[in-house]
Amino acid sequence: MKKLSVVLGVCLMTVSGWGQRSNSDYKPIFNVGYNQGTHSMIQLGVEYDILSSDERWLFVGGGVLATPYHKEWHWLPYVDVTKSNGLLFYGAKASTKHVQPQVGISLLNLMDIGLGYGIPFNEDKIPVIKGFNLNIKIRLSGNDSVYPKLKIGF
Repeated sequence: MKKLSVVLGVCLMTVSGWGQRSNSDYKPIFNVGYNQGTHSMIQLGVEYDILSSDERWLFVGGGVLATPYHKEWHWLPYVDVTKSNGLLFYGAKASTKHVQPQVGISLLNLMDIGLGYGIPFNEDKIPVIKGFNLNIKIRLSGNDSVYPKLKIGF
């Protein structure tokens, strides 16, 4: 488990380093979310759009999940990958305790409402994140290319 924490930490530092280059086209996209399943979890993170086009986006990022479990708060670092077309999305999230594939509806990449399934790495250590969960994530960015253009008309 310690090796997994180190790998996740290196991934987070690499992802956050992309946006630090002065000539970088990668602009940070901050997100806040809420997951409800076996536990309620608050999500805070940062993502980068690494494959932007007019119709497709690939978000890679990481952050922290906070969950109260047995009257104690647990802070779980995570990394995630999300592929979106502005209307639908699919992706995966991995923390130090679980991996979670997820699918759902994206409202112009501003808000994702999805359904996921948590698969724990080890059911002996708390918190155990297991089973179906509903998640909502809101993206906040000053980069207009993150959000698709609304096309109205013929």
